[in-house]
Amino acid sequence: SKMATAAPPPFLITARSESGVETFFGPEQNFKKHDTLSSPNATLFEYSDDGRLLVVGNSAELQVFETETAKLVQTIAQADVVFVAFSPAGTYLCAASRLAKDAKDNVVLWHVSTGLRRAAWTQKLLQRETWPLLKWTEDEALFGRMVTGELLFFSGEQPDGPPVQRLKLPDIGRFAVAPGPPPYRFATFVPEKKGAPARVQLYSLPQLQVICSKSFFKASEVELMWNSLGSGLLVSTHTDVDRTGKSYYGESAVYYMSADGTIDQLVQLKKEGPVHDCCWNPNGNEFIIVYGFMPNPQTTLFDLKCQVCVCVLGSVHML
Repeated sequence: SKMATAAPPPFLITARSESGVETFFGPEQNFKKHDTLSSPNATLFEYSDDGRLLVVGNSAELQVFETETAKLVQTIAQADVVFVAFSPAGTYLCAASRLAKDAKDNVVLWHVSTGLRRAAWTQKLLQRETWPLLKWTEDEALFGRMVTGELLFFSGEQPDGPPVQRLKLPDIGRFAVAPGPPPYRFATFVPEKKGAPARVQLYSLPQLQVICSKSFFKASEVELMWNSLGSGLLVSTHTDVDRTGKSYYGESAVYYMSADGTIDQLVQLKKEGPVHDCCWNPNGNEFIIVYGFMPNPQTTLFDLKCQVCVCVLGSVHML
């Protein structure tokens, strides 16, 4: 007799629309609306990294559900939330509300299973580009928070305690913590200023030793993207003005840096024009870049030596 196999978990798709937040479940050929995981009054939602939890928020509160059973795990009374983010294992939920006049502690860290408020901070400026404000190690042992001219690291077990490490870095604009086990790694970005080049540095944690440093011009903004292994970092740079006058989009480029500091180089693109997007393969061994002037951008897959890998998806004509 054949062994019985457990049914796979439901395939869920959640979207925000004029009807609030709606969740649909598969099989793919015949999706149906999931009434429990949908809310006409909701304004935001977010899944945990493993897809196990879903938070749905309206103007008055947040509700956290188990996706497989649709069980309500926790209701959190925080109003007017605009951004949410789970910690890597779903232990904590960070929620940010717009800062009202004369108010404070608008960013709150909640313990999901108990509903306890574990820490809170005041953050005047909330931007999608810098969210989530808290960047965790994969095992949730530590998390970092950027303040003016400084990077603070806290214990995941005592998030309301004093920082366990701090790195003074004037004008720091971005940072990103690598996934993977100890020794931990993180990257920082300091933008161009008064003729000085921009700088990306890789550090070990908690030692705060510099592993490598790369300086470059034409980088007023960046995205820092670690691969899933924590072994490589893509730095997507952008500046609003193209000094050559060739592009309305400004100038952009992609750099690759290995976590051990042995490689840091510009990814050579075979076509002029802006970088529209770049992304890691989930296996961490290759990345893809979309670049070039419209209406004929090019898409290229690269390996970890920044060599063209497997295929080049040629120029596409946009209708």
